[in-house]
Amino acid sequence: MPPTKPKSKNLTFLSGFVQSRDVARVIAQIDLLAQQSANYSWAMKWTRGSARWSAFELHWSATRMWVVVSEIPTLFVTGPAGVVCVATPSGAVEETIDNSLEGPAGRGPIRDLRGIGTGLYACGMSRQMYRRERPDSWSR
Repeated sequence: MPPTKPKSKNLTFLSGFVQSRDVARVIAQIDLLAQQSANYSWAMKWTRGSARWSAFELHWSATRMWVVVSEIPTLFVTGPAGVVCVATPSGAVEETIDNSLEGPAGRGPIRDLRGIGTGLYACGMSRQMYRRERPDSWSR
């Protein structure tokens, strides 16, 4: 997904974090689209060196994001339904945490996403907790 920018200046920031002293990241929605119940979000990044925002659009409601810094820094963005965007400098793919009725569809929304040690974890309602084992593989 090439970096773009939301065309509207009326944004609501949903969550975010400071990745480093040079990079901050947020999830935003365009207010007008949110009022119309459109499921669009923007993963946005502010870089100190350029003092500019870059962003890419997600065609679903995003609620949390995290970056795993390794050989290839990877951005993970998730939403309540358990869809995860996995973005690297070479592109982005989507994964699903658990599409069974034991997952978000039957137990409730995913609420958070965090790195702990070298692992990436997602948690949600009704005691859901998942660990990403490898690409497109999440275990309960």
